[in-house]
Amino acid sequence: KVKKEVDEILKTVSKDEDVQRLYNEWCMLQRKIYGIYTDKDVEFAPLWENKEFKKLKNAIVSEAEKLGDSRIFIDEETENKEPESDENGEYKETATDNPKADTDSRAKNINPTVISSAANLFCRLAIIIENDTERKTEGFYKTIVDSKERKHIIRKKQSLGMKMR
Repeated sequence: KVKKEVDEILKTVSKDEDVQRLYNEWCMLQRKIYGIYTDKDVEFAPLWENKEFKKLKNAIVSEAEKLGDSRIFIDEETENKEPESDENGEYKETATDNPKADTDSRAKNINPTVISSAANLFCRLAIIIENDTERKTEGFYKTIVDSKERKHIIRKKQSLGMKMR
């Protein structure tokens, strides 16, 4: 049950444009790395199914535990409100009929603990992506630098008449 809920949270988070952009950049870097070793095109699972981001799922679970029984919305009366009608029997447009106004009114009622947890999760996601990319590309760039240095040393030794092993 928890796994399904975490997957749903990740699905929701991955719909964010910034998160999607970061994930696409991460996938692009991974394709470059795989491209060094193979000619096959690698397809990546969606963010919520990608095993590389198990740390993120664990972070969501730990944030949920921190939240405990905190309520996401302080004001529930907007959900249970009957639509108002005018004298002609037509329903008036309420704030919930307008998605932008609905989002704005709900944003004002979000518990600060939830905002803090969401921000914490986004920070963790960014750190996970950054660390993973650095870890995977570190050896690659080190190899390139080392081979250039080796070639330079070999040329220098050859110009001095030294034998190479």
